[in-house]
Amino acid sequence: MSIERRIKELTDSENWGLLSMAQQASITELYRYGYNLAFIRLTISNSLAFLSLDGQYITVNTEGDIDTNPNCDIRK
Repeated sequence: MSIERRIKELTDSENWGLLSMAQQASITELYRYGYNLAFIRLTISNSLAFLSLDGQYITVNTEGDIDTNPNCDIRK
């Protein structure tokens, strides 16, 4: 079980800098459909970007792969 630590809320620019180039490319495409970057979960070796649209979440992994049905617990 991983431990989640919340840090100060980052600006959009700071969040963007945490993403890989592949994630940035995928997320740019998703912005066109109305998705917004909600938050990023960081681990030692990876980052997982969460985007939301109408209360539904999708994820983009470090390789830029999009998961439209992620199996993740998200606190509200």
